[in-house]
Amino acid sequence: MKYLLGMVLSLGVTFSGAFAQSYLIRPNGVVLTIDAKGFMYNLNQFILPYMVTTKGGQFYINDKRQITTIDEDGFFYRIDKKEFEAPRKVDFSGANYFSDKDSVWTIDRKGVMYQEKEIKDLGRVEKTGGRFFTVKPRRGDGLLYTISDFGKVERMIVDGLNPNDVAATGGCWFTTTNGDLYTLDSTGLVSRYGGSLFPRGTKITKAGGNYLFTNRGLITINAKGEVSLVAFGTAQPQSMGYNYFTVSDNSLYVVDHLGAVWKNEAFGNLGSLGMTSL
Repeated sequence: MKYLLGMVLSLGVTFSGAFAQSYLIRPNGVVLTIDAKGFMYNLNQFILPYMVTTKGGQFYINDKRQITTIDEDGFFYRIDKKEFEAPRKVDFSGANYFSDKDSVWTIDRKGVMYQEKEIKDLGRVEKTGGRFFTVKPRRGDGLLYTISDFGKVERMIVDGLNPNDVAATGGCWFTTTNGDLYTLDSTGLVSRYGGSLFPRGTKITKAGGNYLFTNRGLITINAKGEVSLVAFGTAQPQSMGYNYFTVSDNSLYVVDHLGAVWKNEAFGNLGSLGMTSL
């Protein structure tokens, strides 16, 4: 079904966890899901791309305001609208959350939804990433909120980081205006990467949720927030989702929760994609 593309240049890891499930929608409406381990499934789910009004990394909302989530094993859950109905207007969204100006709705690793109503200043959100967002208050330093794979929203205070300085954002990573790279683990904890794989001055050419194409090569981030350099060659991504990308020959590669890159051969070359996950 799949094979490991290249050696991951970091310490070996054997932990398990979510953090990397997602989906893609083909032009004919067939939805394929990808679990946290990088396997792809066709579970006979259909939605035409134009019917999706908001997309995330592990959820989408249709034009009837119904929410569909994907769990760590690649299964679908259509949320009963009597339990949770999407707001009429979604102001911002990420991999496992979306928000209007009153609440943040989150999705955990099992596809279960929660609603958080206690966060202030949602109308002053400055930057959004897959599993985090920043708020710029009227005075003082910015605020950084992260969303864990248990669906919990927490404010994070990171020594030496002013969230107002966040520059480029991805799913579980962001850079600052001075060129530092920060990563998130699956619990939402944030740490600055100080290793040699991403020195200041590194140029990001394209990026997804848990991977970055840079002038130094393909960098991935695992569920512990650890950074790895993957031997990938010179191919550049064409279409990108949270934990996958296609290249010019329409081959699809998946970045799993360990940070390993796999070529997915379960469905052959997929051709053009109708819609990718966030």
